[in-house]
Amino acid sequence: MSSPQGAAERPAVVVVTAVKSLDAAKSRFAAPGDGLRDAVPGLVLAMLLDTLAAAAAAPGVLGLHVVSPDPEVRAAAIAVGARTVDEPEPGGLNAALEAGARAAREAHGPAVAVLALQADLPGITATELGEFLAATAGRRGFVPDHAGTGTAALYAPPGTELRAAFGPDSAAAHRSGGAARHDGPWPGLRTDVDTPRDLTEAGRLGEHTAAVLAAADRDFASNACVRYARMER
Repeated sequence: MSSPQGAAERPAVVVVTAVKSLDAAKSRFAAPGDGLRDAVPGLVLAMLLDTLAAAAAAPGVLGLHVVSPDPEVRAAAIAVGARTVDEPEPGGLNAALEAGARAAREAHGPAVAVLALQADLPGITATELGEFLAATAGRRGFVPDHAGTGTAALYAPPGTELRAAFGPDSAAAHRSGGAARHDGPWPGLRTDVDTPRDLTEAGRLGEHTAAVLAAADRDFASNACVRYARMER
């Protein structure tokens, strides 16, 4: 994790993300003939690792928390320095992110900000995250996904609850809940991946994701990855 920059002006940030069980993740990648069926679990892990790598390098990020019931996900997260959090019951993405936010503030104190990120942002860069955090100006805010209707990231400053409302039309839900919308020029941050097509639109791909794609399907990897440089740190 990077040292907080401009600590007098901005609070330290703890990044929270959530991944469901690998055997249930990314069902839309399992289409026959796409060359990715057997690689889906590895792809989910790779996208998580690329997301965490960018988050750890972003200015002001103090720690990473990953909420998941999957032992393989938890082991991968711990290996890169993240803390893991048990998935709550009942589960779901919003409940998981709220549990992660509570754990983050229990571990680091109430003076930290919380940044909830989707776990499938293989093109995200530390620069993009840093620019978004600066754009919030210390107020609750979010980044819409590439479609404009979902949410890629949600920021809650110290003393403010996360109030995660991810899901269909989450951009509208977060805005109606008082969070400011930030449509910055951040293609990696805004492109969460749910389908193979999303990968081709993700811009840069992190090294873990690019490697899994190259091993899984050379033709797909060529179309999706060769056009782009590896993720900038």
